[in-house]
Amino acid sequence: MLKVSLVAAASWLIPLTSQAGLPYVVGGGAITQYQESGLNKFNSFALEGALGYRFNPYLAAEARLGLGFGDDSQNTSRVFSGDTTATSVKVTYEVNNYIQGMILPTLPVTDDFHLYAGIGLARAEFTGKASYSGTTNSADSSEMGLSWALGSSLKFNNKTSVRLEYSSVVSGSQDLASWGLKVGYAF
Repeated sequence: MLKVSLVAAASWLIPLTSQAGLPYVVGGGAITQYQESGLNKFNSFALEGALGYRFNPYLAAEARLGLGFGDDSQNTSRVFSGDTTATSVKVTYEVNNYIQGMILPTLPVTDDFHLYAGIGLARAEFTGKASYSGTTNSADSSEMGLSWALGSSLKFNNKTSVRLEYSSVVSGSQDLASWGLKVGYAF
């Protein structure tokens, strides 16, 4: 019985793996949202790029890079040790960069329109600054963890497509997500 099941599974995989693979590149922009416990969300912009390989119409893999541009600030009040009154603090965060490795199962809705989901690992680096009473403290930090994405792709022709995607880049003590609009080119 086990042999019959293995043969059936292997025969199902043959059509998926017998098609020639297709390398591609993707590039575009994204609005990033950074959140840390006790603070509101910080928004900034990132340029994103990916090198990908489509194994068949249903599965691809990508290596991604995001480079952050700009920062976002918010004012808050804190009571510091030894003080009795709240001090106004300006908190600024910047997403420096992030890398992702993802597997993307794809659902071709039509020949030109596809939905996809992605799962993988990511690492993101941030810079945070706190300014109060004429003093500024700065610290770099990073977060590594599970990454996922949901998106859609619309082909213009056999080589060019446009993507709209939401990605949870990393989630942990520091959360980073992005909404991206990207253009893809298949070789």
